[in-house]
Amino acid sequence: MISRVLTLILICLFVAKAQHGPSPPAPILHDDAHKGGEPQPPAPPPSDCSTVRCPSGTICKMIEEPCQQSLCPGPLPECVREAPAPPQAPTTTAPHKTPSTSPSPPPASRTTSTTPAPTTKKTTPRAPSIPPTKTSSSASCSSVTCAEGTVCRMVEIQCKSSDCPKAQPMCIARAPPQLRCPKNESWRNCSTKCEPTCEDMTPKCTRDCDRPKCQCDPGFFRNRSGVCVDPSQC
Repeated sequence: MISRVLTLILICLFVAKAQHGPSPPAPILHDDAHKGGEPQPPAPPPSDCSTVRCPSGTICKMIEEPCQQSLCPGPLPECVREAPAPPQAPTTTAPHKTPSTSPSPPPASRTTSTTPAPTTKKTTPRAPSIPPTKTSSSASCSSVTCAEGTVCRMVEIQCKSSDCPKAQPMCIARAPPQLRCPKNESWRNCSTKCEPTCEDMTPKCTRDCDRPKCQCDPGFFRNRSGVCVDPSQC
Protein backbone atom coordinates (compact mmCIF):
# COMPACT_ATOMS: atom_id res chain seq x y z
CA MET A 1 0.00 0.00 0.00
CA ILE A 2 2.84 2.43 0.88
CA SER A 3 4.68 1.63 -2.35
CA ARG A 4 1.62 2.52 -4.40
CA VAL A 5 1.29 5.89 -2.65
CA LEU A 6 4.96 6.71 -3.30
CA THR A 7 4.57 5.74 -6.94
CA LEU A 8 1.59 8.07 -7.37
CA ILE A 9 3.53 10.97 -5.76
CA LEU A 10 6.49 10.48 -8.13
CA ILE A 11 4.18 10.37 -11.15
CA CYS A 12 2.49 13.65 -10.11
CA LEU A 13 5.85 15.39 -9.65
CA PHE A 14 7.06 14.26 -13.08
CA VAL A 15 3.84 15.44 -14.78
CA ALA A 16 4.03 18.87 -13.07
CA LYS A 17 7.67 19.36 -14.12
CA ALA A 18 6.87 18.42 -17.72
CA GLN A 19 4.01 20.97 -17.90
CA HIS A 20 5.99 23.98 -16.55
CA GLY A 21 9.18 23.25 -18.47
CA PRO A 22 12.66 24.48 -17.54
CA SER A 23 12.93 27.96 -16.02
CA PRO A 24 14.51 30.61 -18.35
CA PRO A 25 18.06 31.72 -17.57
CA ALA A 26 18.48 35.01 -15.70
CA PRO A 27 19.57 37.97 -17.88
CA ILE A 28 23.20 38.97 -17.74
CA LEU A 29 23.74 42.61 -16.75
CA HIS A 30 26.60 44.31 -18.52
CA ASP A 31 27.83 46.65 -15.79
CA ASP A 32 31.24 47.08 -17.35
CA ALA A 33 29.95 48.62 -20.60
CA HIS A 34 31.02 52.19 -19.82
CA LYS A 35 33.76 51.69 -17.24
CA GLY A 36 36.54 52.17 -19.77
CA GLY A 37 35.03 55.23 -21.54
CA GLU A 38 36.83 58.51 -21.95
CA PRO A 39 35.69 61.56 -19.86
CA GLN A 40 33.16 63.71 -21.65
CA PRO A 41 34.27 67.22 -22.74
CA PRO A 42 32.68 70.21 -20.94
CA ALA A 43 29.38 71.41 -22.34
CA PRO A 44 29.53 74.58 -24.52
CA PRO A 45 28.08 77.84 -23.10
CA PRO A 46 24.31 78.24 -23.63
CA SER A 47 23.24 80.05 -26.79
CA ASP A 48 19.64 80.78 -25.78
CA CYS A 49 17.43 80.98 -22.69
CA SER A 50 15.96 77.49 -23.16
CA THR A 51 18.95 75.89 -21.39
CA VAL A 52 19.57 78.57 -18.75
CA ARG A 53 18.27 78.29 -15.17
CA CYS A 54 18.29 81.69 -13.48
CA PRO A 55 18.25 82.23 -9.69
CA SER A 56 15.12 83.34 -7.89
CA GLY A 57 14.06 86.91 -8.62
CA THR A 58 15.69 87.03 -12.07
CA ILE A 59 14.65 86.12 -15.60
CA CYS A 60 16.66 85.09 -18.64
CA LYS A 61 16.73 87.55 -21.53
CA MET A 62 18.69 87.65 -24.79
CA ILE A 63 20.87 90.76 -24.36
CA GLU A 64 22.41 92.50 -27.38
CA GLU A 65 25.37 94.64 -26.36
CA PRO A 66 26.26 97.79 -28.38
CA CYS A 67 28.92 97.06 -30.99
CA GLN A 68 30.52 99.16 -33.75
CA GLN A 69 32.90 96.50 -35.09
CA SER A 70 32.61 94.56 -38.35
CA LEU A 71 32.15 91.20 -36.56
CA CYS A 72 29.77 91.62 -33.63
CA PRO A 73 28.54 88.77 -31.40
CA GLY A 74 24.84 88.01 -31.44
CA PRO A 75 22.50 88.29 -28.46
CA LEU A 76 23.59 86.19 -25.47
CA PRO A 77 21.46 84.82 -22.59
CA GLU A 78 21.80 86.73 -19.33
CA CYS A 79 19.94 86.53 -15.99
CA VAL A 80 18.62 90.01 -15.20
CA ARG A 81 15.94 91.62 -13.08
CA GLU A 82 13.28 93.08 -15.34
CA ALA A 83 12.26 96.64 -14.54
CA PRO A 84 9.16 98.16 -16.18
CA ALA A 85 9.69 101.16 -18.39
CA PRO A 86 8.29 104.46 -17.06
CA PRO A 87 4.95 105.70 -18.43
CA GLN A 88 6.64 108.44 -20.48
CA ALA A 89 7.04 106.56 -23.71
CA PRO A 90 3.29 106.23 -24.56
CA THR A 91 2.89 110.02 -24.38
CA THR A 92 5.00 110.42 -27.52
CA THR A 93 2.39 108.51 -29.53
CA ALA A 94 -0.40 111.02 -28.74
CA PRO A 95 0.53 113.58 -31.46
CA HIS A 96 0.59 110.78 -34.05
CA LYS A 97 -2.82 109.38 -33.09
CA THR A 98 -4.81 112.59 -32.57
CA PRO A 99 -4.95 113.65 -36.26
CA SER A 100 -6.69 110.36 -37.21
CA THR A 101 -9.12 110.13 -34.25
CA SER A 102 -9.96 113.76 -33.38
CA PRO A 103 -9.09 116.28 -36.13
CA SER A 104 -9.11 119.34 -33.87
CA PRO A 105 -7.45 122.61 -35.01
CA PRO A 106 -4.57 122.65 -32.43
CA PRO A 107 -3.04 119.28 -33.46
CA ALA A 108 -3.37 120.21 -37.12
CA SER A 109 -1.40 123.42 -36.65
CA ARG A 110 1.34 121.57 -34.76
CA THR A 111 1.80 118.97 -37.43
CA THR A 112 2.07 121.58 -40.16
CA SER A 113 4.73 123.54 -38.28
CA THR A 114 6.84 120.76 -36.78
CA THR A 115 6.26 117.70 -38.95
CA PRO A 116 8.42 118.42 -42.07
CA ALA A 117 11.87 118.61 -40.49
CA PRO A 118 11.67 116.39 -37.37
CA THR A 119 9.79 113.45 -38.90
CA THR A 120 12.17 113.06 -41.82
CA LYS A 121 15.14 113.12 -39.47
CA LYS A 122 13.64 110.69 -36.95
CA THR A 123 12.62 108.07 -39.47
CA THR A 124 16.07 107.94 -41.06
CA PRO A 125 17.98 106.33 -38.15
CA ARG A 126 15.05 104.33 -36.75
CA ALA A 127 13.43 102.93 -39.90
CA PRO A 128 15.44 99.65 -40.06
CA SER A 129 14.34 98.60 -36.54
CA ILE A 130 10.64 99.63 -36.56
CA PRO A 131 8.25 96.73 -37.25
CA PRO A 132 5.15 97.56 -39.30
CA THR A 133 2.82 96.83 -36.36
CA LYS A 134 4.80 98.77 -33.72
CA THR A 135 4.86 102.47 -32.94
CA SER A 136 7.98 104.60 -33.10
CA SER A 137 7.96 105.05 -29.31
CA SER A 138 9.25 101.48 -28.83
CA ALA A 139 11.67 101.27 -31.75
CA SER A 140 14.93 101.79 -29.89
CA CYS A 141 16.40 102.76 -26.53
CA SER A 142 16.66 106.39 -27.68
CA SER A 143 12.92 106.85 -27.02
CA VAL A 144 12.91 105.16 -23.58
CA THR A 145 13.87 106.92 -20.33
CA CYS A 146 14.85 104.36 -17.69
CA ALA A 147 14.74 104.89 -13.94
CA GLU A 148 17.89 105.50 -11.92
CA GLY A 149 19.94 102.34 -11.48
CA THR A 150 18.66 100.77 -14.70
CA VAL A 151 19.89 100.79 -18.29
CA CYS A 152 18.04 100.31 -21.57
CA ARG A 153 19.02 97.35 -23.75
CA MET A 154 17.51 95.88 -26.90
CA VAL A 155 16.04 92.55 -25.73
CA GLU A 156 15.29 89.81 -28.24
CA ILE A 157 12.06 87.95 -27.40
CA GLN A 158 12.27 84.16 -27.55
CA CYS A 159 10.08 82.98 -30.43
CA LYS A 160 9.79 79.77 -32.46
CA SER A 161 7.21 80.89 -35.04
CA SER A 162 7.94 82.22 -38.52
CA ASP A 163 6.70 85.78 -37.77
CA CYS A 164 8.70 86.76 -34.67
CA PRO A 165 8.80 90.31 -33.28
CA LYS A 166 12.05 92.23 -33.45
CA ALA A 167 14.15 93.18 -30.45
CA GLN A 168 12.41 95.66 -28.15
CA PRO A 169 13.91 98.20 -25.70
CA MET A 170 13.67 97.28 -22.03
CA CYS A 171 14.93 98.86 -18.80
CA ILE A 172 17.10 96.32 -16.99
CA ALA A 173 18.55 96.67 -13.48
CA ARG A 174 22.32 96.37 -13.69
CA ALA A 175 25.37 97.31 -11.68
CA PRO A 176 26.28 101.02 -12.07
CA PRO A 177 29.13 101.58 -14.57
CA GLN A 178 32.48 102.87 -13.44
CA LEU A 179 32.29 105.78 -15.90
CA ARG A 180 29.22 107.99 -16.15
CA CYS A 181 28.51 109.70 -19.46
CA PRO A 182 26.43 112.87 -19.98
CA LYS A 183 22.73 112.73 -20.84
CA ASN A 184 21.85 110.93 -24.11
CA GLU A 185 25.37 109.43 -24.24
CA SER A 186 26.85 106.04 -23.37
CA TRP A 187 30.33 104.58 -23.08
CA ARG A 188 31.78 102.96 -26.19
CA ASN A 189 34.83 100.72 -25.92
CA CYS A 190 34.96 100.78 -29.72
CA SER A 191 33.86 104.31 -30.57
CA THR A 192 33.27 105.51 -34.12
CA LYS A 193 35.62 108.00 -35.76
CA CYS A 194 32.76 109.90 -37.41
CA GLU A 195 29.99 110.45 -34.87
CA PRO A 196 26.69 111.74 -36.38
CA THR A 197 26.17 115.46 -35.79
CA CYS A 198 23.38 117.94 -36.43
CA GLU A 199 25.27 119.12 -39.52
CA ASP A 200 25.85 115.59 -40.88
CA MET A 201 23.37 113.02 -39.53
CA THR A 202 24.43 110.19 -41.86
CA PRO A 203 28.22 110.46 -42.26
CA LYS A 204 30.13 107.98 -44.37
CA CYS A 205 32.59 106.16 -42.15
CA THR A 206 34.64 102.99 -41.80
CA ARG A 207 34.22 100.40 -39.07
CA ASP A 208 37.60 101.18 -37.52
CA CYS A 209 37.52 101.76 -33.77
CA ASP A 210 38.54 105.03 -32.18
CA ARG A 211 39.69 105.43 -28.56
CA PRO A 212 37.14 104.45 -25.86
CA LYS A 213 34.91 107.40 -24.95
CA CYS A 214 31.32 108.57 -24.48
CA GLN A 215 29.28 109.04 -27.66
CA CYS A 216 25.69 109.94 -28.53
CA ASP A 217 23.08 107.21 -28.18
CA PRO A 218 21.26 106.00 -31.33
CA GLY A 219 18.74 108.61 -32.47
CA PHE A 220 20.66 111.56 -30.92
CA PHE A 221 23.10 113.93 -32.64
CA ARG A 222 25.87 116.17 -31.29
CA ASN A 223 25.20 119.88 -31.82
CA ARG A 224 27.70 122.72 -32.07
CA SER A 225 27.77 123.05 -28.28
CA GLY A 226 28.94 119.42 -27.95
CA VAL A 227 25.65 118.18 -26.46
CA CYS A 228 23.77 115.12 -27.79
CA VAL A 229 20.23 116.27 -28.61
CA ASP A 230 17.10 115.05 -30.36
CA PRO A 231 16.85 115.84 -34.10
CA SER A 232 14.10 118.35 -33.36
CA GLN A 233 16.55 120.33 -31.20
CA CYS A 234 19.27 120.56 -33.85
